[in-house]
Amino acid sequence: MIASVRRHVPGAHLIQMTDMLTDPLPGVDLITRFPRGPDFILFRFGLLDTLPRADTMMLDYDVIVQGDLAHVFKRPFDLALTRRDATDKTISSFMLEKIPHNAGVMFSRKTGFEFWRGALSAYWLETSRNGWLDGAMAMELALAKTRLNVLDLPCSRYNYTPATPDEDVSMRVCVHYKGNRKAWIGGPEAAQAGLNVAYNTIARKFAHGSV
Repeated sequence: MIASVRRHVPGAHLIQMTDMLTDPLPGVDLITRFPRGPDFILFRFGLLDTLPRADTMMLDYDVIVQGDLAHVFKRPFDLALTRRDATDKTISSFMLEKIPHNAGVMFSRKTGFEFWRGALSAYWLETSRNGWLDGAMAMELALAKTRLNVLDLPCSRYNYTPATPDEDVSMRVCVHYKGNRKAWIGGPEAAQAGLNVAYNTIARKFAHGSV
């Protein structure tokens, strides 16, 4: 993923967010760390709170960027999330209805980072705190209450999950090889996708005046 960001978003400042033990990935500019306990969602929300408050794009490490994303920041929003629709054949009807957003690709301005404290509160107070699904539900609960300007971007363009390894994804800006699809990544990205890491998210901070 790092090579794809360097290729399509020149000048990106890449920040690796991970635990206290994982080695830095080759090619990142900065690494931020947060202690990992038994609850992965608390760990992830904690990592998001370590980011500098600036125009930022957050990518899971199994996302491949295929086009420049600076144009997203020309639109008005505090937080921009990618939303699934009925064209996504890789998810269940439950996910489409109850958890339509996929956090693998996200965009935030300085004003948007407060959202994650609301999501953490929802996770702690309104769910059973039982893993990934409750974390995703907490995000939806926080979205229902937030007063922030939230922009929905289509997953079909900005966070697309292919159904088969030979699917044509050339028209997608970001392709998310989540789960066992990591094995489908080829080229210089393949080694990074196969890393046995506790957690890695790459944040790209947009330089002032670059969008």
